[in-house]
Amino acid sequence: MHQLYERAVATLEGAGFAARDVMGVITARESFILGSALDLVAPDVMVDAVDRDATPRLADALDAVPAGRERADQAFGLGLTALIAGYRALLS
Repeated sequence: MHQLYERAVATLEGAGFAARDVMGVITARESFILGSALDLVAPDVMVDAVDRDATPRLADALDAVPAGRERADQAFGLGLTALIAGYRALLS
């Protein structure tokens, strides 16, 4: 296990991350992946019985979400893209 982290640290330092930031990057990535794994087994609808008159934007956003596994895959892809963009911004 330690060798896996050793390689991850070396890769991140090689990409330009400071030693003080490396474990934060690793922890954030692991937290995101763990949360995404939990999302795969979560109910398709996390918010139900929406009052369209009181919360029309929420209702529209929920209507736009794909169903089933596609919902989790879409959320994972969006989140991963945001993480990578954020990491790139930190290095700039």
